[in-house]
Amino acid sequence: PTPTDALPAMGPAWTPPADADSARASLERIRRLGFTVVRVAPGVSRDLRAWAARLGVRFYVDLPLAYLTASQLTDTLGYVTRMADSLRASGADSTLAGIGLGSNHATRSTATCDALQQAAQSVRQRLPRTTVYYQTAFADDACPPEAGLPLLDLRDSDESGQRWADWKAAHPDRRAALLLGQAVYPGEEGLRADHSPERAARLLETTFNALVSDTTQPAFILLHRWTTIGQDPYGLLTDD
Repeated sequence: PTPTDALPAMGPAWTPPADADSARASLERIRRLGFTVVRVAPGVSRDLRAWAARLGVRFYVDLPLAYLTASQLTDTLGYVTRMADSLRASGADSTLAGIGLGSNHATRSTATCDALQQAAQSVRQRLPRTTVYYQTAFADDACPPEAGLPLLDLRDSDESGQRWADWKAAHPDRRAALLLGQAVYPGEEGLRADHSPERAARLLETTFNALVSDTTQPAFILLHRWTTIGQDPYGLLTDD
């Protein structure tokens, strides 16, 4: 599927190649496909950020935090603050679309939401133009907007449209972003195979068609490739 003007900013999860020329070429290809954002881990080089600025691509940077309790999230506040300071000092904020505070935290818990809110506030104080978000799979997520923008995990689901509808019904006054994607396994072929490239593409197509006509658009869309042998670093595409 190709992004359209009817959809919000969209882009893939991406691990830059170690070779600088390969990384620039890969990012150029991503941009040619119509994507304007990419999801990356911390540590993108200054040169690659400059190249992204020329291309009009911005980064959603995910901090490596997952499955943390409220107390553990509180303990990471110093790390989150240092990362935000480092990104600001390096000038990365010019290509920074957002900072992710991790995934799969217990965001149905008030204590966890309070800890996330502290971390989000620390980032906003240092990078006020940057979106702060966290990944969740819970339609009954209990966190307030001050804790960050929810990135709703709809990966590997035939029911992504219904799960998006459930989220909107539970949170009529709150925006969210979407994480989409289907695991693709080597040797799987055809629409009837759950983990084939054709099946993954059809699921995305179905979801995109529903989103185009939806009056409530997500804040942004990230396309996630699960580790798949022989696939491109950013999803369903192969070199041929």
